[in-house]
Amino acid sequence: MKMNKKVLAGVGAAGGAIALILGGQVLVSHAATKELDKAIAEVADYVDIDYQKVETSFFSRTGRVKDITLSPVGSNEQYKADELVVKKYEEKDSIPTAVNMAIKGIQLDSALLGNDTDMFKELGYEGDISMNIATDYAYEADQQALTLKSVKVGADQLGDFDLNLHLEKVDLSEEMMASFPFSLLSAEFHGAKITYKDDSFITRMFDTAAAANGVSVEDFKKEAIASLKDDPEIAAVLTDEQRQEIEKFINNPKGFAISMSPAEPVPFSAVMTASAGGPTAIAELLAVQFKAD
Repeated sequence: MKMNKKVLAGVGAAGGAIALILGGQVLVSHAATKELDKAIAEVADYVDIDYQKVETSFFSRTGRVKDITLSPVGSNEQYKADELVVKKYEEKDSIPTAVNMAIKGIQLDSALLGNDTDMFKELGYEGDISMNIATDYAYEADQQALTLKSVKVGADQLGDFDLNLHLEKVDLSEEMMASFPFSLLSAEFHGAKITYKDDSFITRMFDTAAAANGVSVEDFKKEAIASLKDDPEIAAVLTDEQRQEIEKFINNPKGFAISMSPAEPVPFSAVMTASAGGPTAIAELLAVQFKAD
């Protein structure tokens, strides 16, 4: 693209800035498209992604794919989404080392919700549900350390789940991935946290359940709180502090956080063994804590 030198001279610094942005946009577009192609290729074994339009930002170096269709490999289901945003994609030796991307506006209609359609209607949700998924991931091959800084799944008028997770002794080489998920048995769990922010989903569930049982919401919540002590399986898992936090959430369900912070790294093989002992064994091994907002 060429611009008239007299025009640029006439507008001075503004003209230079325009030329810089136009030229830079071409370069960034090329780089961002390559990152998008890499990101899409990385998940090709699991999902097919078709799109209509690519947009890029010179200032943020972000690539956006508009009007996309997601089809899980081996399935006839198709998910429509507004856009796929790739802020960062890096790899080393064909292993993704940094990924920051999101899929926004995934439309979940009655055909995709299947048997859950009636439940959502009962809770007062009308029309399609729009869902967003975002992930921010980093992998250090030299240390074999994998960090999920954030994996967020949310939907308007429902709520948002966010997970962060840190693992070590994770080998993502092609040879080890061939035996996935068994290759994870040698990995070490260092910690994780799950947070949930309610938009209206839990509140609607309490309202609907109370109506179905012919009681007030207040009375239904009292019964739920009483079960924390009266149900032997639940009581065996919870400490007094944890029970108080869950009671706080039931009374005011704005959100919660579940943290797992073992004093020492825990091998995945130990997690698998503990799972046979039920929720109590897992909670003790991973030092699980529940905190209401």
